[in-house]
Formats: sequence, C-alpha cells, structure tokens
Amino acid sequence: MRAMKSRGFSLIELLITVAIVGVLAGVALPLYQDYIARTQVSRAVFELSGLRESVEDSLNSGDIPTSGSDLGFSGSTLFSSSGADGITVEYLSGGQIVLSATLGGSSTLAVKGAVTSLSRSTDGTWSCAIDSSASASWKDSYLPSGCSVK
Repeated sequence: MRAMKSRGFSLIELLITVAIVGVLAGVALPLYQDYIARTQVSRAVFELSGLRESVEDSLNSGDIPTSGSDLGFSGSTLFSSSGADGITVEYLSGGQIVLSATLGGSSTLAVKGAVTSLSRSTDGTWSCAIDSSASASWKDSYLPSGCSVK
C-alpha cells in the first residue's frame, strides 16, 4: 500500500489556529497597553527625579530655581509642553519646592493629563504624588512604587 502524502492543512485546522491566535491577541493586547502606560508614568517620575540634585545644588548655592531651564532640564517627549517648559517649578513658603509635569505628548491616552509631581519638604525629604483626576482612564496599577495618588 502506498502512504498518502499530506497536501496541506484542512479548513478546520486553519480555523482552529486563527481562533487560538485571536484569543491570545485579545488577552495580550490590553496587558501590553497597561504595561506601556505603567512604564511611561515610571519614566516621567524618573525624569523628574533626575532634577532633584540640581534643585539641591541651587538651594545650597543660595539660588531659587524657577523654571526647568534653571535646573538644566532640556525636555521630554512624554510631557505636554516641549523643552524646558515641560515642567513647572514652584517655590512654596517655608522652603518647599514642587517639580511637576503633565503627561501628554507621546504618552498613551490612558495616562494623558495625569500630573506627576515631586515635592521637597523643608527638611529636605522628597515625596512623589500623581494627580490622576484629569486622566481619562487612569488605573491605580500605573502608579510607580513610592508614589501616591492625589
């Protein structure tokens, strides 16, 4: 007897494969989008954290920084304003300083509008907070460790 040679895939085999790929994509895509949003928020906090040393240097030399350019900030694609204007520097009474930036630009829609801020208290400790009220679909899982939601 002759063995029959396989001539390809049957229609049922192809339909099962397409269904499996569809289910995997349906599960993986939302997880990937959440991952991207979480990393963008973490990157924004990291970029602001890089300016803490510049703030401390300015204060130690007797200067009060008033803008991102005073701190050597050149800009980020994640923030709604480009260049050094992407962050705001507020000097509050008692020596507190707040660095803040609004996510926009190339940020995903899930985090656009969220305001990331780092606050320096009068004793020199820094804290992180994120105001998610302006973000359309913020999830608490986007919050980096060490930060709180306003």
